[in-house]
Amino acid sequence: MYLGDFAEDATLYFFWNTYGTTGASITRSTDGTVKVYKDNATGTESVVGVTDGEDHDGQTGVHLCTINLAADAFYATGSDYHVMVDGMVVDGRTVNARIAEFSIENRFAEVDLTKVAGQTVVSDAGRVATTDELYRGTVASAIGNTDFVISGTPITFSNQYLGMYATFYDDGDDGKTNSTVLIDLTETNDFLGTLAPGFTVAAGDVVVISKTMPGQALTGADGDTLEDLSDEIAAVKAQTAAIETDTQAIETDTGEIGTAGAGLTDVGGMSTTMKGQVQTEVEEGMAAYGAWSAGTGEFTVNHDKPTENDLAYLDSGASGIDNAMVRVFLTTDYAANSRADSDAQGITTTDSDGGWVKDIKLDAEDYTVEFYKQGYYGPDVETFTVGATGTVTIT
Repeated sequence: MYLGDFAEDATLYFFWNTYGTTGASITRSTDGTVKVYKDNATGTESVVGVTDGEDHDGQTGVHLCTINLAADAFYATGSDYHVMVDGMVVDGRTVNARIAEFSIENRFAEVDLTKVAGQTVVSDAGRVATTDELYRGTVASAIGNTDFVISGTPITFSNQYLGMYATFYDDGDDGKTNSTVLIDLTETNDFLGTLAPGFTVAAGDVVVISKTMPGQALTGADGDTLEDLSDEIAAVKAQTAAIETDTQAIETDTGEIGTAGAGLTDVGGMSTTMKGQVQTEVEEGMAAYGAWSAGTGEFTVNHDKPTENDLAYLDSGASGIDNAMVRVFLTTDYAANSRADSDAQGITTTDSDGGWVKDIKLDAEDYTVEFYKQGYYGPDVETFTVGATGTVTIT
């Protein structure tokens, strides 16, 4: 269960469940230890900041786990984390299980804000520029309070920018903070207005040239103000919420279709050919998006290896468990807790008889197959070996 990508030092909460062999919710006779693993590291798991709340609010078999990411430097940005419970005893069985996964600022790229509404945003000495800035620099020299020279190479102002505003930020020697004046940028940067009384322009002062006087409302090329932009953002948020609602409806429909498109077999009014085409599309989609992975090895392995139903997923009454996940790992990887989907050599699901929906291609190696049906069964494991000639032996 992937919980999401969290900000640094956040606190996260999630529920997880324990069930008996009949599928009923039961509590743990031995709690075990909830641990957090970082990325694919081994032997460095942490329990710092983890609170395991058994039978939350009196609900048998429903447990609340809280993790304070500010509790330890172990929780760092740019990493994935796996939450495991080790050594718990449920319904007389000792179980080790993965119960959740999350990441810390590992699903987005940080960006530096450089423009707002198409206008450059600059900061200088702790002062944030207005979004209609055209130029920011320093005064190289000044002639009284009527003329000034900008250091460096300023941008070229065309006639459309006649009558810009210059705001001077003083270095403090004359007791004033800043002053704004209208200037003529067509020739020699002459002042067209008057500076604040007592303010003297001097070499080293910061000068910001802008289209509007600081404090005036900014208007975009289409006439929209920042207030208009705020309304538009609110409208986008509303549209996003509507899209999310539609997405949830699609997910509900997808669930009704069923594993491998099984729910499509009884769709009324469709020809056999159409049903087969839709079934194929669903299967290809599941393979493309990670629900299945057929493996790339030399030998074919399925639930009938070495003999019929030897690797099928059955309950205590020998009945098939359908719609369960089947993930095959190298035994060395599984023992090292490398158990993400990306670590699996092959992934499929089970049918109503507990058999594998798809064969998995494997090379000659030792393997551990993990079965689980979220909220009902497992995880349960079986180990087997594929020999040099493809012979499968249960170990």
